[in-house]
Amino acid sequence: MQLHFTKEEMALLADVLDERDTGLRKQIAQAESGPAQQVLERKRAMGNALLDKVIGRQLQLAVDELENLCDILAEINDDLRTRIAQADNGSASKRQLEQKKSLLQSVRDKATEACAMA
Repeated sequence: MQLHFTKEEMALLADVLDERDTGLRKQIAQAESGPAQQVLERKRAMGNALLDKVIGRQLQLAVDELENLCDILAEINDDLRTRIAQADNGSASKRQLEQKKSLLQSVRDKATEACAMA
């Protein structure tokens, strides 16, 4: 399935996937060797494969990649919702997070629609 995003959406997608990778790298470094670490490494590999496609502007995704993208976007959305709730009311950072979440919702809508059509 071919996805079409605006430049702003592509930049956001690359940004949030990169942020997620950084967070997973930290979690992997802190995790003890074993199944938990392996799950984190698989999650990181899936995200990096998608990030490579976003950076290369090659968003021709197989069904499993599209499902992974939808799952990752839901995870990122939940994280943003938590960060917004913790931010000070009226602060610039809260407004930026809300704008980011709004744009992310547009990306999620397109990915979810593509997933439903696949």
